[in-house]
Amino acid sequence: MICSYLEALNIMKTHIVGITHSESVPLFHASNRIASEPIYASFELPKTPLSLRDGYAVSLKNSSTIPLEAAYFVSTGDALLDTTDAVIALEEAIVHDDLLFIPEHIKKGSNIKHQGEDIALDECLIHPFETLHPYKMTALSAQGISRIGVLKKPRIAILSIGNALTSLGKPLGEGASYNSNAMSIGARCIELGATISAIETLKEDGMAIFERLNALKQDADVIITTGGLSRGDVLAGLLHQKPFQTLFYEVAITPAKPSSLSLLERTPILHLPGLPLGSILGFELLGVPLLRALQHKVSLLPPSYTQTNGTFFSCREKCTSAIPGFSDGETFTCAEHYEAGRLNVLSHCNGYARIENISKVHKGQSVAFVSFSKD
Repeated sequence: MICSYLEALNIMKTHIVGITHSESVPLFHASNRIASEPIYASFELPKTPLSLRDGYAVSLKNSSTIPLEAAYFVSTGDALLDTTDAVIALEEAIVHDDLLFIPEHIKKGSNIKHQGEDIALDECLIHPFETLHPYKMTALSAQGISRIGVLKKPRIAILSIGNALTSLGKPLGEGASYNSNAMSIGARCIELGATISAIETLKEDGMAIFERLNALKQDADVIITTGGLSRGDVLAGLLHQKPFQTLFYEVAITPAKPSSLSLLERTPILHLPGLPLGSILGFELLGVPLLRALQHKVSLLPPSYTQTNGTFFSCREKCTSAIPGFSDGETFTCAEHYEAGRLNVLSHCNGYARIENISKVHKGQSVAFVSFSKD
């Protein structure tokens, strides 16, 4: 029975197990990787109070002036004596007759970075399964950390099925087409932090498909198939037989309704339709959440942003629709064509609008825009 998009996501959440294997990498190469374990500060920073300005370090008394000789000059970043209460910025310092005048706004702690203010001892700097964005490196490198444990990248194998498909690099016969779906999906997987263990093309032969899936799962955490899902096709028939455990078969999404998810032993296989736009948008709706589950993301859905719809468009009701288009940051404009069989639509788009259960979206309505980004 066809399931809703939300039901499909919940099935993923229940059955997809996140990556557990880890490796140690140099800190510089850890950007955008996923931490495998927590990291705590082994010492506090700064270790001593520091000046935040060039100026005079002073010990405050109940007076508006102090002898100039009682102050000492510091530069930004200099360590301060324990007796220092504040730093008077050089541009605010008034000196007359060897007296330093204290500006009214100067209080204890002014222009001072206190011990442990940046990083406290035992502070958690990185949580398990947190994405290591470049600016996370600041605190880690300040702690002298040169290597870090990260999850191994998910390994993805892609098998495209179709009698008229030809692998790249081979002569193109009459009536045949190159396997462009796999190239696009593979590149997108890499962009999202995965590696590609194989990209293969296979004709519609049930035994050959089963044998290749069995072989591919030896070196893959997930297999993605494209094509072969129309009623009566070989792969569609295999999904109803052992040893496949079909988790869902067909989803109320457009333009990728035939999409399915199965397990071959414990290896998840995401089955996407063969039509170009249907295949790629099916990956965005289901493949991206699948990768996010492998990467222990809190939400399987990528971030979406509220945009104003710029032009009227229609979609199918009683399902979740992915409508490709372009956003300028405020307004979403749908692609001129977005039928499942279109080939080159997405090269002119930077994301899609995710539309739930309505058939008409008018100009000026709000839509949820999902960017084709790394997040």
